[in-house]
Amino acid sequence: LILILLSACSQNKISVLEGLNYSNRPHEHKRARNFIDKFKYKNIGGSDSHIVSSIGQCMTYFESNITSEKELVQALKTGYFKAVDIEDTI
Repeated sequence: LILILLSACSQNKISVLEGLNYSNRPHEHKRARNFIDKFKYKNIGGSDSHIVSSIGQCMTYFESNITSEKELVQALKTGYFKAVDIEDTI
C-alpha cells in the first residue's frame, strides 16, 4: 500500500491526504503527519469512526460553507481547509 501511495503521489495524482484519524495509534498519526509535512500535502481530518468513543474527535474545517459536492471538490482543490482535533476547538 505504501508503494502504491508513493507512486500515486509522485505522479501528482494525489494532493490531499488524511492527516488526522482518531482511530490511529499515536505512532501511526505521527508517521502520517511526517509524510504530509515532508511532501507538503494538504490534509483532512478523518471523521469516520471505528468505535463509538471516537465519533467527532477529528474533522475537517472548511473556511466557507459547503452545500454541495461541487463546492466540496472546489474547496479541496483550492486548499481552504485544515484538519482539526476536537480538543483544538474547545
